[in-house]
Amino acid sequence: MAVECLEIRRHHRLCAAEVGGLSMAAAGELRSPVSCSSEQDDCTEPYTTERLSRLPGGYRELTEPFTALTIDFNNVLELEGLSSREVREIRLPVTLEGELDALAVWFQLHLDEENSLSTGPQEDTCWEQAIYPVHSAMSKMQSRNAADVFVVYAQYKLIFVI
Repeated sequence: MAVECLEIRRHHRLCAAEVGGLSMAAAGELRSPVSCSSEQDDCTEPYTTERLSRLPGGYRELTEPFTALTIDFNNVLELEGLSSREVREIRLPVTLEGELDALAVWFQLHLDEENSLSTGPQEDTCWEQAIYPVHSAMSKMQSRNAADVFVVYAQYKLIFVI
């Protein structure tokens, strides 16, 4: 789900053009080491975690939740082929205009036909949601538009590219 959240933005982007009278333009791109990017390196983490329901100032849902990846843990062949899955493109209709600060991700584990476990933002569990911050300056989301998200599972990491 795409979210707007000032607290996430504040932690992962430089939001000031000037600090102490010094222009930040000459410094180039300054951002957190957490990056929602296809160009990963050894010092970059693709996500961090937050409990969305407890973030100061809250958050706004800019899209509906979507299913990024489905895994049948009872299927050995599917588990073995997980790392060779193709890149998947998902088109997310924008339901609320705002500034895209992150993709919030969680899982649902279906234990059997009747019981499941969710780590979503409305659930009261010990798990936080995975936050894939977006650093792009072009992060305005307009209603009647859609965001294209590419889902990549590589080197045992789930990566989202917007």
